[in-house]
Parts: sequence; structure tokens; C-alpha cells
Amino acid sequence: DNVDALVVPCLNNLCACCIAVGEYGKALQFGKQVLELRPRLHKTLLRMGRSHFELGNFIAAREILEDLIHDEKTDAGDTGRAKIYLDKCERGLKKEAANLRKRKDGMKKAFHASNSSKGEAEPTTTTAGNGSKEQRQKPASSLNIPFLLLALTLVSVGMYVFLTVAGRFIMP
Repeated sequence: DNVDALVVPCLNNLCACCIAVGEYGKALQFGKQVLELRPRLHKTLLRMGRSHFELGNFIAAREILEDLIHDEKTDAGDTGRAKIYLDKCERGLKKEAANLRKRKDGMKKAFHASNSSKGEAEPTTTTAGNGSKEQRQKPASSLNIPFLLLALTLVSVGMYVFLTVAGRFIMP
């Protein structure tokens, strides 16, 4: 059977070579070709899981690796390596969730700052030199974010039109 003797090992080795040089997208392509011929080849599944992990596709990697770990036919070495990458996937997902929360909190703060800067002064508490606290009015920000975005858009459109028209005269 030439498929088992030649094609599958060659494609599987190409998958491994792509991982070795950091071409994880290509490794996935070769791995998919192998799995079309031999759907449960554990080495290929492990390589596919690693490639997804390296590309930041933590959920896809987790699905493959968990399936591989729970397959009773997987040898101990592959199970151990799969558990290592599964642990890395979980840490990557936690880091992504933390970054998402930070971005969400930053957007909330920016939104609230934008809404509070609509001409009202915000009170701030400062500590005087003698240790007592005193209230001062913090001046309201004069930046209006939606107006700035509109202005930037209009400037960009104006520059595009200018360069387009000027380009016709400079380079006929």
C-alpha cells in the first residue's frame, strides 16, 4: 500500500519540518492532508494541536489535544506532550481573557471620561501640605472625541481628494 508506505510518512514529515521552521500554517495544511488519509494518526494530531497553539488558535488546539489525551490508543509519550500543550493553551486562554477584560475596562473608562468631559468639572481630592484633604474642581477636558474623529475623517478624505487631483496634473 503506497499510501501507508510513502505518502503518509512524507506528508507527516513535511508537517514536522514546517513546525521546526515556524511555518505553522503550512504545517496545518500538511497535517490536514495526512488526516484525510489516516484520520486518527496520533503524531499528526499532536502536530496539528501544537500548530494551532503556536498560531494562537487556543480553542482549536484544546479540542484536538483533549481528544488525543482521551483516546486510549494514544501512547504515553504523545499523551504527555499533548498535556503540556493543553496546559499552555489554558494559560493562553486565561491571558487572552485578562487582556480582553483590560481592553473592556479601558473602553469603559474612556467612555465615562468622554461623557464626564461634556463641560462639567470633576471634583478631585488632594492632600494639602499639612496632611488635611481638600476638594478642588478639576477642569473639564476640552476634548470631544466624536468631534475629533469626524475632523480626522474629513482631513483624510480631503487629503485623498487633493492627492488624487494633484496626481493627475503631476503625472499625466
